[in-house]
Amino acid sequence: MDMIEMSTMDYIPGYKITKNLGIVFGSKILNQALESDDNIDIEQLLDAKRQDAMALTVEQAMRRHASAIINVRFTTTNLGHNMIECQVSGMAVKAEKIDE
Repeated sequence: MDMIEMSTMDYIPGYKITKNLGIVFGSKILNQALESDDNIDIEQLLDAKRQDAMALTVEQAMRRHASAIINVRFTTTNLGHNMIECQVSGMAVKAEKIDE
């Protein structure tokens, strides 16, 4: 694997998990009062925050020299006061291609 693979499953098809490197996560908060614009809808803003949170998760995994992130979960939480948290979490692992 040249890039970090991500999967919502507890495995990567065609690969064997060889080492667990721990939980990784990224979190971004959307403040609707500060970031809202009449031309941009909330779905676009949330998607951008999810992408940012995913990038933080991948950065953590790369610092641990992971080749994959499994059990990826996306969580969106209303924090009140027009703030929404977008979080991405998963398990960083080393994975090797299975010879078939």
